[in-house]
Amino acid sequence: MRVPPTGPHSSEMDADHSMPLTNIEGESTDPPTSRPLREGQNLLQKGWKAHLSVKVGRRHGRSRIMARRHEGPLLIQKPFYPRGHDSCQIILVHPPGGIVGGDRLKIDVEVGEMAHALITTPGATRFYKSAGPQASQHADLRLAQGACLEWTPQETLLYDASESRISTQVHMESDSRFLGWDIYGLGRPAAKSHFSHGRCEQSFSLFRSGRPLWIERNQYQGGGESLDAAWGLAGYTTTGTLVCTGCGTESLAKVRGRIESLTGQRVRLAATLRADLMIVRGLASQTRTLLDCFSSLREHLLPSASPAARIWAT
Repeated sequence: MRVPPTGPHSSEMDADHSMPLTNIEGESTDPPTSRPLREGQNLLQKGWKAHLSVKVGRRHGRSRIMARRHEGPLLIQKPFYPRGHDSCQIILVHPPGGIVGGDRLKIDVEVGEMAHALITTPGATRFYKSAGPQASQHADLRLAQGACLEWTPQETLLYDASESRISTQVHMESDSRFLGWDIYGLGRPAAKSHFSHGRCEQSFSLFRSGRPLWIERNQYQGGGESLDAAWGLAGYTTTGTLVCTGCGTESLAKVRGRIESLTGQRVRLAATLRADLMIVRGLASQTRTLLDCFSSLREHLLPSASPAARIWAT
């Protein structure tokens, strides 16, 4: 389903707000489909390319979008400013509604000094079946001194026979705060479509003052042993990781107490504290279950958390 973009009002616009939604390669703007490759053709040649750059700063006592630019089908809706809270909530929109083989999405976010942003998506990000080419999405997130970023996209759905590479890199300063999560749904269990073929290469890297704080790499192989093995996903079709900086033993106790009330037959959760980095891992039978669990843990992890995004309740 296509999500109609809504442009920002003039008070928040930058010089590039009127840039039309076009393909930067000059190809048709009709929804792309994954096509068989000719012999010798590069697997990354086909598909749409899209790039979004957003800068959030603090001005006149609140966090605002200071600049934005997009090329191709990737943009943001009008930002929302919760009453009584100094944060800017941003919804990333990919109008085609799904990602196919050969598509390449690049997201750059900068949060300036003392600014606070929450970034999410209007719904699931879908990687569709591919005829061979790999689709990719890369997010580069940078936080200045005293900045706070909540990177909270809704779930990513990996359709059977999809080929994808998804990476997120976070670069933060010594006193900035970051809370973020990745949630993956494998296949479409409700439609009896399992993740039997295809592959997803996933990575998440967090750096503080140039030094690695957390680096995670996973590979989900369609039909692979790890999907059902006890040491892997144990038959669950949803997996996710939440990380938050600036935490302590008191936060760990609160989170584990909350986890006890959330864990059941449909979801398994575990929390670990490494220095001041909280890591929460989850397995669930449905993506919505894990999203709700992670959302409920935010208030225990980040006292200054922005109010829950309204889009999560739809």
